[in-house]
Amino acid sequence: MAVQKQQTSVSVSEVKEFTRGFSEGLALGMSLDAILGSVIGRTSNKQLSRVLTAVRTDVLAGYPLSMAMAKYDAVFDRNYVEMVRAGELTGSLDAKLTRFLSPPDLSAKAMQSIL
Repeated sequence: MAVQKQQTSVSVSEVKEFTRGFSEGLALGMSLDAILGSVIGRTSNKQLSRVLTAVRTDVLAGYPLSMAMAKYDAVFDRNYVEMVRAGELTGSLDAKLTRFLSPPDLSAKAMQSIL
């Protein structure tokens, strides 16, 4: 599986929306195939739809989700792929995705420096 180097027209907010839909599907107990199919059907970004369709094809061929996503580093950066890989290995993919969607915790000191 070769990495697909390409320019991206997929925004961070679109990746977050994909992640939200994916996380919801996991919470409902859907299969990866069903989740990806559902998210593909709801996305209006043609490039993201093509990438997710290719990811789905690789997952159906037996590749781990993280490996399928890693081919599209213009959409799923290294940190995202590693988060998915860690979730796959620990059985906590839903928790990892939820953490990705949550705003970062700021310490009291950091909050004071902002104010």
